[in-house]
Amino acid sequence: MKMPQEMLLHWERVAPDQVLLHQPQDRQWKEYTWAEALRQARCIATALNKLGLGQGDRIAILSKNCAHWFMADFACMILGAVSVPIYPTANARTVSYVLDHCEAQALFVGKVDDPNAWRSAVSGSVKTIAFPYPEAGGDLQWDTLVADSEPRSEVHMPAADDLMTILYTSGSTGNPKGAEHTYASFAYAGSHLGNYLNSSNKDRVLSYLPLAHCTERAYVEGATIYHNGNLFFVESLETFMADLRYTEPTFFGSVPRLWKRFQLGVFEKTSEEKLNRLLGIPLIRSFVAAKVRKGLGLDSARWCGSGTAPIAPSLLEWWDSIGLPISEGWGMTETFAYGTQLNEHEQYRTGSIGKALPGVELKIGSESEILIKAP
Repeated sequence: MKMPQEMLLHWERVAPDQVLLHQPQDRQWKEYTWAEALRQARCIATALNKLGLGQGDRIAILSKNCAHWFMADFACMILGAVSVPIYPTANARTVSYVLDHCEAQALFVGKVDDPNAWRSAVSGSVKTIAFPYPEAGGDLQWDTLVADSEPRSEVHMPAADDLMTILYTSGSTGNPKGAEHTYASFAYAGSHLGNYLNSSNKDRVLSYLPLAHCTERAYVEGATIYHNGNLFFVESLETFMADLRYTEPTFFGSVPRLWKRFQLGVFEKTSEEKLNRLLGIPLIRSFVAAKVRKGLGLDSARWCGSGTAPIAPSLLEWWDSIGLPISEGWGMTETFAYGTQLNEHEQYRTGSIGKALPGVELKIGSESEILIKAP
């Protein structure tokens, strides 16, 4: 199986001018092609190396999803460093714990909920690099490092069992737990998920669920690296719906509470009673459903998913009624989110978490636990 570095070099060679990342900033959309994204990643890898960092060193990423999150991770791969994502909602205690526990030597900082929370958590030995966004902070500036560095020509080619990343749990039930994942683990999840969901460069994906979580990392970053694609981001919470409508994603995953919030947003424009009445009229049902999907920005979605918690059957039935069936999937941090799922061609059942993905073995244990074995 090809390592992610091989895939990055492949797209850099065969699709250099294809736009990979679409980043909104001040309501303008900045586009980064494969060539430009990897040029900046190579420059950052050079800068990191000048700072004394190299293969196996831990480099943390504390940021909401953005184009530079991906480029920072690409830089870690090019250098052979181990990336350690941290949830952008993490408080100072959690940030401090993760940085200390993984022995991080550098920290990329981007958009976070509290721009000041992380500062007290970082010791003087950790080098901080700010992404080029007004709310980001750090001792070193991304754009300056790119401008002052030559693109690194050498790309680290790892063994399959080399450590690639450490995924920490959110820390909501005590100290975060770090799951170590090898390159083989990332490669298997990303390549097989992309195959299963028929991903291609014709797809558009809005990346907004935390990249520190295994699901976004596998389904979005992993599938993109192995199957190409177009990634869009959200500028702020206030612009979310506008950015969603701009993206018109073909793939869209979310979590139960957000699927509910999207539904309530529809009801704010048209009452639930009136909308359900209109959807009950056969002659106009498809027109009304299409108008709702268009208003949400989901009229082009060919696959919608939900995970992390059970979703109410009534909510699933409502989304199905407007032509957006939602597939529930299941996985764990330890399996890089690779567990169960359904693709767009499979019939889902309300309350089901799908079927075992290719290569996964499942059974129910003696205490009604799901037991899973996978590459």
